[in-house]
Amino acid sequence: MSRGVPGTLRIGVVNWNDRTDPHAGGAEVHIHEIFKRIASMGHEVTLICNRHRAAARRDQIDGMRVIRVGSRNTFNYHVPLAYYRHLRGRVDVIVDALNKLPLMLPLFSKEPVVAVVHHLFGATAFHEMSSLAAIYVGFFESFVPRVYRDSLIEVISESTREDLHLRGATNDRNIRTVFCGLDQDLYCAATDPSAGRDERPMLLFLGRIKRYKSVETIIEAMARVRGEIGNAHLVIAGEGDDVPRLRGIAAASGWSDDVVRFAGEVSDAEKVGLYRR
Repeated sequence: MSRGVPGTLRIGVVNWNDRTDPHAGGAEVHIHEIFKRIASMGHEVTLICNRHRAAARRDQIDGMRVIRVGSRNTFNYHVPLAYYRHLRGRVDVIVDALNKLPLMLPLFSKEPVVAVVHHLFGATAFHEMSSLAAIYVGFFESFVPRVYRDSLIEVISESTREDLHLRGATNDRNIRTVFCGLDQDLYCAATDPSAGRDERPMLLFLGRIKRYKSVETIIEAMARVRGEIGNAHLVIAGEGDDVPRLRGIAAASGWSDDVVRFAGEVSDAEKVGLYRR
């Protein structure tokens, strides 16, 4: 990679998935939307991620150079070599996205590292994976406060900031809370706020449906909600491997589709429609 135009930054981004990965979720949207905009400003962005099935090893997406290495299950072991091959001495800063396993880039990067922490699993890992896998994740996460103590850390919520403090991250001056942005052209109020509103009070869950998100809590709460608001109903929008279990919980609770409805995957326009209801 060349030095580039004076005044431009050369940025290396390391994230488990890229936006095209079938397993991509909110973290990938967040990273992609930020860095495609940075690339459009003339800065050089190189993204290192895992190679999902049928994906090219090299790609160019929205002005970003994409290099895929390893697989979903082995990506973290490929990161050090990928760094030395593609980033070391060729970028000005490394962005280390922590949303699966911590990749520990400060241990071997000579460039400054900015960590973007979407969340840490902690005990919730035991709800999502086997005990052995959860212990494995927890082991790596236990090193985050020490390994990243001299790095600038961006968190997307105050709860994640507090989680880092509880885990022993004492250098609060290095932690910044930067809330996720929003496409305000898409996610905006209706011209007539009353148009399209549901006649019944509606609760909405919208997102990837994974066990660690504890969506069953909302289903179980519906008995209390309907005890006070008799015609309230719940819409669960999104796909994920926890849908069958949640359907079973809803059925066992005696809720019909009129009370707890699974809407499946929805388009951006449908998301906006649900929010406006």
